Amino acid sequence: MVISSSSWFVDLLPLVNLRSLYLAQCSEEQFKQLINMRQLTRLSLPCNSYSSTFLERFVLGKEVERFPHLQSIGRIWCDYTSFENFSATTVNTKIRHIHIVVPSCSSPANFIQRLPELNSITVDYLGSEIEFPSSCFILAKLCHQRNDGLSKVSLKMDSSSKPIDQKNLLLITFAPYVYSLEIDFNGHCDFVKLARILQHCSNLERIQIRVKYYPKDLDLDSIRQLNPFFVNFTFGDVHKETGNPVIMTKWSI
Repeated sequence: MVISSSSWFVDLLPLVNLRSLYLAQCSEEQFKQLINMRQLTRLSLPCNSYSSTFLERFVLGKEVERFPHLQSIGRIWCDYTSFENFSATTVNTKIRHIHIVVPSCSSPANFIQRLPELNSITVDYLGSEIEFPSSCFILAKLCHQRNDGLSKVSLKMDSSSKPIDQKNLLLITFAPYVYSLEIDFNGHCDFVKLARILQHCSNLERIQIRVKYYPKDLDLDSIRQLNPFFVNFTFGDVHKETGNPVIMTKWSI
């Protein structure tokens, strides 16, 4: 069920057995009703304090058993600095996908250790000192330690349709967990910033980068020296829009 912004208040009490719910806005009364909808498997909340409270209490907090069927949770406002208030022993084995909105890359995303069955994660960043352009697509695959070994998770960060001043995407927060990375620049690439971010990818096994737009006087030899992952940068097929070859690299161990 989708409740849009035009439907500011909808009584959720009769919907106690609903399995899927998308709330574009959420009032205090709706949030109180929501926490009794124990049959939910998919939930998307507005990016505000209510979604943050839901994360703290019912996804990573002591009340995780209130939603035994919840597998997908969306648009959660996530301030990593508040994680220290969570129960350190809480592990949620039900969540398969989570979509979070975070303010910056100030802290590592250690919370994924508490979601051992996580299959995918979507992240929107609101801006920081290290940012990719709005025309950049990023597909990263993460791994994190579980009791029975390593778990591999897909992380999709796509800003191609979002203005740069609204949702810049960063990789640095998740860098220590990334083992496979694909970056497709539809615009220009700041190779210096990218090299700095890749320095944090200590577990990277595979990488693919494509850059379609770049200055005519680009010094590719100098760029290759910025980072070991750039050594194999070469010119590929000619791009139809620019008439210039795409700069690309593939690397794997």
